[in-house]
Amino acid sequence: MLPLLEFLSDKKVHSSDECVDGVCEILNLSPDDLRERVRKGNRTKVVDRTQWSKTYLGWAELVRTERRGYYVITDKGLELLAKNPKHIDRNFLIENYPNFVINSKSKKEDSHNKKLKASTVPQMDSTRTDLSDKPSDTLLDILKTTDPYCIARVLCKILNSIGYYCQVDELLICKSSIQGKFFLDPLKVFPAFLFVNISSQKVTRNDVGQVLQLMYDNTCNSALYLVMNEMAEDARRFNAPSTNIKTMDIKHLVDIVVEKGIGVDIVERRVLNPHFFTE
Repeated sequence: MLPLLEFLSDKKVHSSDECVDGVCEILNLSPDDLRERVRKGNRTKVVDRTQWSKTYLGWAELVRTERRGYYVITDKGLELLAKNPKHIDRNFLIENYPNFVINSKSKKEDSHNKKLKASTVPQMDSTRTDLSDKPSDTLLDILKTTDPYCIARVLCKILNSIGYYCQVDELLICKSSIQGKFFLDPLKVFPAFLFVNISSQKVTRNDVGQVLQLMYDNTCNSALYLVMNEMAEDARRFNAPSTNIKTMDIKHLVDIVVEKGIGVDIVERRVLNPHFFTE
């Protein structure tokens, strides 16, 4: 995080690629370092760690997203650099920046947090006989009443169940979006980019179009743009030249899942088993 903040100290707006290059130069990484990849997935470690650094620094309000995929240092970031910190890590941000604690949640949650998350899922009788006879509504309730990490896990379960390959560990999870690479086949030959907009604001055509840079950054030729809330009509019709971005309301995806009978139990009637998606 410190090298990234140092690179952004010129107060200019920099793209994701420029941030990665800047960090590599400051850390003087060797060719072997640059080739090292994360344990799961095809991204290099330096790209992965730089992306997470941007997210963490953003939660602490030390870095600001100028527009999707472009970043600039804030006054708080400059003030921190003026103090010549020796190291910036997650604990440092927790101790010194209250907004980081508010805006972030640990990816590896302790058992207490897991219980809290579980309590946000609608409680169902063990026999499931009291469930709604509209399983799509039940699944939508689950998606809309849980936090981003729970939403990411449910979506991965859904995508994997209908033949795609997606893992939570390979996704970047923020309070307003979930994004990352997934694959159209289990062999991981055909990559695609997943962007889930979970903010409360209406999604516009420009919002969808900004995913183009993320596609290119992740070497993907196609993308799935999911919307948890309202989508403007121009966003639904978005079709940029030479791109393949599929926009979809989350309800449409849920309808497909229920139609295929994924996670649905038959107990006197067709009902959704919510534990299929959350366990």
